[in-house]
Amino acid sequence: MLSLGWYSLGGHEDVSALIQATPALYYSRSALLILVAVLFFAYFWTKSGQTIGMRAWRLKVQNTDGSLLSWPQAILRSLTALLGVGNLLVLIDVKHKRALQDLVCQTEVLILTKEENKKVYDSLD
Repeated sequence: MLSLGWYSLGGHEDVSALIQATPALYYSRSALLILVAVLFFAYFWTKSGQTIGMRAWRLKVQNTDGSLLSWPQAILRSLTALLGVGNLLVLIDVKHKRALQDLVCQTEVLILTKEENKKVYDSLD
């Protein structure tokens, strides 16, 4: 029998098989992954309006008045974005190009010029 020292794998080949076979571990792992993803996006959106990937593509999320998102707003935006289908609204609302998460949270995504993007990046120092 394999053992991790403090927890036995109970005949499972590896930890992944144990997690798949144990509902409590499976759902705990899924909840932890969602929590980490939500906190990742919320942190960056409240700090600068840009994640690392958004910085590379020169995108910025902000309130419609130009201010940065609050923590509750960023968490709600990331949770509604998890649905995925909200992004299809961009194809329907061609004029404003806002997804469901933007409408719910009163936010917008801007495409920045290179100079504006550099200014956002430099303001973090």
